[in-house]
Formats: sequence, structure tokens, C-alpha cells
Amino acid sequence: MEWQTPIDGGKWTIHDIVSHIMLWDKYFYEEAIYPIANDKQMTVSHLDFDAFNKEAIEYGKTITKDELIQLTTHYRNLLLESGLMRELNVDRVAADIESWCCKRTVTSFFVPKLQYFL
Repeated sequence: MEWQTPIDGGKWTIHDIVSHIMLWDKYFYEEAIYPIANDKQMTVSHLDFDAFNKEAIEYGKTITKDELIQLTTHYRNLLLESGLMRELNVDRVAADIESWCCKRTVTSFFVPKLQYFL
């Protein structure tokens, strides 16, 4: 299957999908994982997921397949190498999430994001 061919009628291309994953990994690392790992406040914000996903696809159109693969590998490795995915300080994360958006639980915040790793 070609990178610029939709995977099915009305669906994203492989390039779109990989761009989507890369930008979410980048956001998750920079706004949550890195700050927590460095004992700083998380900087995640409420997002319009549809707008973010559209921006991810549009961003992907500005870079080549090789650049996208390099960036995707880079951000996924940062997430995995942080060790934080294995050693979360649940109390710290819970406090950060509560201060970020009132009453979110650790599970409601991380489970949807961690599904990308499964």
C-alpha cells in the first residue's frame, strides 16, 4: 500500500496516520512525560481533538516520508526511554492532573494515551 493512498474509502492515508501518531507522541512527551520526569508542572491543556488531528494531518503534508519516519521514531523513543511509562509516580501524576483540570483521575488521563503503546 502506498503512503499517500487512503487505507479505505474516505479514510486517512498511511502518511496521515503516522503523522497523527507522531504529533500525539510529541505532545504527550513534551506536555506530560518530560515535565513529570523533570519534577515540573505538566503543561497539558484541553484540546479540540478533531482540530489537533486535522493539524497533524496538515503538518504531515509539509514533510517527506523519511522525515516523518525519523520524527515518529524520535518521539516514540523519547517516550519509551523516559522510563516514566514503567515507573510512574502515581501520586505525583494524580496531583498534576487534578491541578490541571480539576477532577480527572490518573486512569482517565493516561489509559487513552497508553493505548497507542499496546
